[in-house]
Amino acid sequence: MPRVKPQRPILDKSHPLARGLVLDLPFTERGGDVLDISGHENNGARTATGSQYQIGRYGPCLEVDGTTDIPVGDLINDGLPIASKDYWTISMIFEPKQVISAGSMDVLYERNNSAGRSILLLGWDASGHLQFSVSDDVGVGYSTSFTQLLLEVGVPVAVTVTSEQRIGAIYFNGGLVQDFDYTSSGAITPDVHNILKNAWIAPKAILHSHRAWDRALTAQEVASLYVDPWQIYRKSRDGYSG
Repeated sequence: MPRVKPQRPILDKSHPLARGLVLDLPFTERGGDVLDISGHENNGARTATGSQYQIGRYGPCLEVDGTTDIPVGDLINDGLPIASKDYWTISMIFEPKQVISAGSMDVLYERNNSAGRSILLLGWDASGHLQFSVSDDVGVGYSTSFTQLLLEVGVPVAVTVTSEQRIGAIYFNGGLVQDFDYTSSGAITPDVHNILKNAWIAPKAILHSHRAWDRALTAQEVASLYVDPWQIYRKSRDGYSG
C-alpha cells in the first residue's frame, strides 16, 4: 500500500486549492488547542487528557490512546460546511493504531445535537475496512464499508469525500474508489464537530491532517493533494540514502 503525505499547508490565498477552503488543521502546534490555519478560525479544544501531540512519520501529528472519548471537539464554528449545503469536501490523513472486533472506530464523528443522531462518519469497521456514512436529520442517507480497502495498523491513509448536488465521490490515497448518491436525503444540520471520536468506543489512532472545503474538489485536485513519499519513508525507516 502506498504511503501518503499531506501537501504543504495552503497559506497562499492565490493557490487554486485555497478557493473554498474553510478548515485546515495541520496539527503542527505541538501543544495546546487545535488551530485552524484556513483563516476561518474553526479552532477546537482537546477536551480529554488522552490525546497528545507526537512527532510522527510526517512531522507533528495528533495521537489518541483509545481510552478517552472526545479528544478534539466542539469547534467554535461548524467544522464541516455541510449544513443545508450540497457542495462540500472533507479530506483527512489518519493512521489506525488499533482494530477491535467489538465495533467500529471513527476518526470523524459529526452529529446533529437536537436529533441525537450521526450525520457524518468516517473511520473503519470491526474488521478494519474503511467505512463512511452520511445521513440527514431523520437518518436517511448513504452508508458503506469498503471490503476491498482493509486498513493496516500503523499505515497512514488519505481519504477524501466530495459532494456536488448530493452526488458524492470517495477517494482513497488520491484515487477514486466509489461514487455515491444521497439525493433522497432531507435537511442536514450538523452542529457539533468532533474528530477522533466515537460515541461508544474511543478510537486509538494518529491524525496527520484534516481539511474541508465548501465546494466539491475535482478528481485532479484530489490527486494533487497527496504524493507518494515511499522513498522518504524508506529513508526514515531504513536509513536509506539512495
